Amino acid sequence: MQIIRYMIVANITSALVYEHEIYADVGDTVNLTCNLTTKNYVTWLVPPNLQQYAVGNSLNTKLMMFLDFKLIRNIDSIEILKILNFSNQNQGQYRCQIKEDEINFNVFPSVTPSNITIVNETTSKEIVAFEGHTCQLLCRVASGLPAEKLSWSHAGEVLVEGGPGNIAYSFIPSRYDDGENFTCSVYRKSTQILLMRNIRVSVYFKPNVIVNISPSDTVVEGNSLVISCIHDSNDKDATIRWIPECQETLKTSGQCRIDSVKRTAAGTYTCEVVSKVGRVRNSSTLNILYAPDISIYALSINDSCIYLECIAKGIPDVPVFARWQHRSSLGTPIRLLENSSVLCIQPNSYKDHGLYICNVTNYIPNNGGEVWLQKTYNKTYSGRPFFTTRNKRVQYAAFRKLKKLYFYVVSGLKITIDESKTFTNLPGINNISNCISSRDIDDVIYDVNVKVTGYEIIVETIIDDAEGFGNYTIHLANSAGTTEFEFEVKSAGLCKQCSIKMSFCKSDNSQVKLNTCIEEDIDLDSQLTFLSTTTELSQQSASDWETDNASDRNNFNQPNKQQKLSNFKTSVKSSMG
Repeated sequence: MQIIRYMIVANITSALVYEHEIYADVGDTVNLTCNLTTKNYVTWLVPPNLQQYAVGNSLNTKLMMFLDFKLIRNIDSIEILKILNFSNQNQGQYRCQIKEDEINFNVFPSVTPSNITIVNETTSKEIVAFEGHTCQLLCRVASGLPAEKLSWSHAGEVLVEGGPGNIAYSFIPSRYDDGENFTCSVYRKSTQILLMRNIRVSVYFKPNVIVNISPSDTVVEGNSLVISCIHDSNDKDATIRWIPECQETLKTSGQCRIDSVKRTAAGTYTCEVVSKVGRVRNSSTLNILYAPDISIYALSINDSCIYLECIAKGIPDVPVFARWQHRSSLGTPIRLLENSSVLCIQPNSYKDHGLYICNVTNYIPNNGGEVWLQKTYNKTYSGRPFFTTRNKRVQYAAFRKLKKLYFYVVSGLKITIDESKTFTNLPGINNISNCISSRDIDDVIYDVNVKVTGYEIIVETIIDDAEGFGNYTIHLANSAGTTEFEFEVKSAGLCKQCSIKMSFCKSDNSQVKLNTCIEEDIDLDSQLTFLSTTTELSQQSASDWETDNASDRNNFNQPNKQQKLSNFKTSVKSSMG
């Protein structure tokens, strides 16, 4: 191989002087062409020191012994000096002359460039770059002779050419340049590659970050879920941080696991990926569905209405209300009311006291699996003492026997008995304030038999004469006012419903006849005593009865019958006494 560089060095007067640089490899054949066309003889001077080698066809025989040259003339009469099997001894200056014109040939042995390197190359044979920042590829060689050319190429396309000694190529990489190979080439001719070096470019880029919630970003309270941080960072040392901090982070996969999720876990979860490029964040929102929390607020609007509002707060916030339930204070169902979130009840109505139950759903089950949920408002009775329907307007007492009178009252406030007005003439009454006890009692509310919490009042009395029977009033009071209840105490034996009407008449035999002579009410409690007395009477001698004639029997119904009846009652009382 020979490389020739032509240069016109000077133009002195009319003479032409040409300078050529020729580089040849050892063993090459070097052609020195003397382009001075002439019919005159050409003189050739050779190194060292420009010794005369030939004049025309005459050769220096001494030099011929040491030099492997050949002199030829082509068809155009141009002489060519061939240096055969070039070696370092053949280097130097050659000249062809024709009179005053000359051409100088400087022949040098060529030097191949070496030691190709890429600046900032890592031990893993790569260049580290960052997305969006300028990356420079710098290739260097130890230059040779003649001077070499260098180029950078990618995927078969030449990006830049230059040299000698080095070449740089700058570009702004993207993530798509990561892992791409670039080639630095050193050459003298485009087809003669002397050196080549490939380098891999590793581009650290801002990763794409995705926060994924599985099985869904909307879950029911109490279920389990996994929040995953998915990114495509090519930095093997990249780390993940959760905001807010996840207590159950799986570091190997960047997953945040939540078992039995609570409603307080709802919100935005942010994954931050920290790499050599910087920090990149992305977020996703977790929605927790849960059954509503129910509360009931009571507001007194006026004397005729207490406004109950049932408030249900859950997710989704679309509560569906069923009909209100009205139950007794002990839970007995009474009635169904409006199917809405609001209700108006009378504030001091006894029949409207009790439990008001709001039924609501948003179709999300609670932890117990219940879809329909309830909240109860207890409307206590705050009016005056109320005597229930169980109270009897008529109570029966046996003559001269202990009688317990029962009264049943409902009051949400502490009650007292006004002793100054109650049972003022009922015999045998004392310490009536201690006869009140709390208990569950029966009542009828809105035509429904119910049990309610109330008071039982037991009053003990002994009626020992007829004046003890009659009408009485019990007065009860609380902080809301006073209520009275009127009732009648009747004799268990002297009432028309349970009395036995008997007639007593004289007879010819020793038996008491039931007749229509006279009627009198007989105390049922005294029947046994009365029958005993009448038995004794029936056992009297027939002669005692025979002394009375028919007229006397008729006189039994005359005015003196009251005296006889009085004597008879006295006799009966004596027998009872």
